[in-house]
Amino acid sequence: MELSQILIEEMTIKSGQQEVFDSNFPHCGSFGLRISYGGKKSFFYVYKLGGQRRRLTLGQHPTISLIQARTIADKYATQVSFGRDPKLELKALGKAQNLTTLAKWFFKSSETLSPATIREYRRIFLKEIEPYFATRPPSSIENKEITALIRRIGIERGKKTLANRTRALLHRMFSFAIEQGVLLNNPVVDTSAYIVADKPKKLLDLEQIKLLWNYLEQLNVSLSGMFRLLILSAQVPRRIQALDWSDIRLEQLQFADIKSLPIPLSPSAIHILKGLRFPNGKHEKVFGDFGYQHYSSMQRHFKSVCQDAKLDNACNINTLRRSIEFQLRRMGTNHFVVSYIMQKKTEVERLKGLKALNLESEARAALERWAKLVLLDSPKASTPSKIIQLFPKKEL
Repeated sequence: MELSQILIEEMTIKSGQQEVFDSNFPHCGSFGLRISYGGKKSFFYVYKLGGQRRRLTLGQHPTISLIQARTIADKYATQVSFGRDPKLELKALGKAQNLTTLAKWFFKSSETLSPATIREYRRIFLKEIEPYFATRPPSSIENKEITALIRRIGIERGKKTLANRTRALLHRMFSFAIEQGVLLNNPVVDTSAYIVADKPKKLLDLEQIKLLWNYLEQLNVSLSGMFRLLILSAQVPRRIQALDWSDIRLEQLQFADIKSLPIPLSPSAIHILKGLRFPNGKHEKVFGDFGYQHYSSMQRHFKSVCQDAKLDNACNINTLRRSIEFQLRRMGTNHFVVSYIMQKKTEVERLKGLKALNLESEARAALERWAKLVLLDSPKASTPSKIIQLFPKKEL
């Protein structure tokens, strides 16, 4: 039956419900009107995609007219003809009604971002983006508006790095929306990032690291052991801090059978662990209560140690790791071995297919050479020595 506005207004039924299909609908699928006994009349569109029959309700009459309903059905039929599912796209649009809902969807669905990156992106969105675009539909935000926002942060406030991070976040969010079929264009594409000069990276030299090593003897045995193991292993601080005794097989602790560490430890690092076994023997964490503290507490402890040891006030744990990496390279350690020790993600991925090097044994040997270099002719501490002897005298 060919639907018309007059016919729709005159249609009534005595019981149940009835569906009338429009014979004048020229596209794939079917467009029609559902009439219920109470007089409720609703337009619908039915289509088949991937072998499944699906249905969309377009709206009630007279809230929308026949012409409006047919226009909506035409749009959905065009999407179906290109293999797109309008029902899924409508669901996606519901998750991106405005930029805030798009951001929540993006943060929840991003599998390639680390938790730390997501936390930083959330902070930037809440502070820098949401005050301007929170209720705006993503499709309504224009290139000039984003350019103005980036300029406001980078030029007027003088924070070019933050401006670049804000731009990067918006670019990722809009690219995600395009992938989900919510948007057609990315308004960030034609904007430019600011050029930010690299800050000079301060490193600790070998003598400063030796001074730090000896100063650590004055600290609590758990805190001292944690920082000393960090110096000897150059591992990610949070992995060192969170070590559990359940991860360590003490009866085979010659080659550091530790599940939570990605590389083997040197014998000198293992001596530290064995020395901590009795002071913290009844504790689940290798480094006692310090293992439960937030990472920021670990940073504060380390900065305090650096200040007390008369080192650079700007020194932090990341500076220490970069300094150790520099020293390993200076010792002549193979580039691939250094990347393996430092667990650089991009380099480690490339190393997976590399069979020319025995990375574990090379890394263990390099870390042992580094340990001997730290302990050799270290400056004497100002208080009586309490350093754990890592090597028998005959080996020195």
